[in-house]
Amino acid sequence: MFLAELVKRGVTEVHARKVLADVSPEQRVMAQREWEDFQVQQSGGRIMNPAGFYVSLVSGNVNPPANFKTARQRRAREEEEQK
Repeated sequence: MFLAELVKRGVTEVHARKVLADVSPEQRVMAQREWEDFQVQQSGGRIMNPAGFYVSLVSGNVNPPANFKTARQRRAREEEEQK
């Protein structure tokens, strides 16, 4: 699943497979992807190589900051507030 997400963001399939081969089972890849998307969007074009940015953060296992809420976390909070 994440392979397609990386390819969709400009990473070649061959390179994406190499990057994902080194991902640990504990790595929060989907949370990283959401944070990366947010960073690229907020950069206003200052991130000149978004594909490279995605690869570097996944390869380096860079986690989102604690105050960043994923879509899943936001949905859970909204559901809790509705109860």
